Amino acid sequence: MPQSVSEQARAQLGAFSGAQSSTRLTVAQMRAFADQAQTAMAAEQRKKYAVTITEDVMAGVPVRIVSPSGRVPDAQRVLLNLHGGGFQLDSGSLTENVPIAALTGFRVVAVRYRLAPENPFPAAVNDALAVYRALLKTYRPDHIAVYGTSAGAILGPELVARIIADGLPCRQLSAYFPEMPTWHAAGTQPVCFPFQWVARILRTSTQLTRAKRKSRPLRDHKVAESASGPPRSRDERRAILSLPV
Repeated sequence: MPQSVSEQARAQLGAFSGAQSSTRLTVAQMRAFADQAQTAMAAEQRKKYAVTITEDVMAGVPVRIVSPSGRVPDAQRVLLNLHGGGFQLDSGSLTENVPIAALTGFRVVAVRYRLAPENPFPAAVNDALAVYRALLKTYRPDHIAVYGTSAGAILGPELVARIIADGLPCRQLSAYFPEMPTWHAAGTQPVCFPFQWVARILRTSTQLTRAKRKSRPLRDHKVAESASGPPRSRDERRAILSLPV
């Protein structure tokens, strides 16, 4: 376990590990643990990143809106987050977005989609699509960037496919779906997720003009890597999708 993890967090993770080895946790227990862990980690993040968090409902779907509080949020652009958690938990609607909102200056709408096993496919993608439709009432499609990790990295492409299949406006929609974050060494400090790097990609993507961005078919998507980002590996690649009309 990385040395940067606090003693309190070590104790919580140790208790969770012990419970796993002796008892099979129920989905409700796993969700409770994920909620507690995420709340604690988000509280630590907010000591560094100034944000406000609002619980809301869009198109009948619960969302968390994370906004930068250290500056006026960009009113024309928005980020749509699809959290991880194996489709059964919410393990990222806070922790994936607190740093991103602060670093980009954009509002982040985190979709708290319906979870399995109570709500099988396509419930989650239906919820994501409903929120995207709602955002289109306020934002241009080229001013919306979608991102997600782990389960969200699977749900994201499903959402993109549905957007295209349903004929919704998606010109220049940007979509980023990192694979499962992994620990790697950056100097002597372990880094779980390169927030500054991802924030730079997301911020840049929503500011490119049409003159600089050419629409290309989904099958011709490109994998881009930041030359100034952390050490690159298969897990750190970012798929950038510039969708056709």
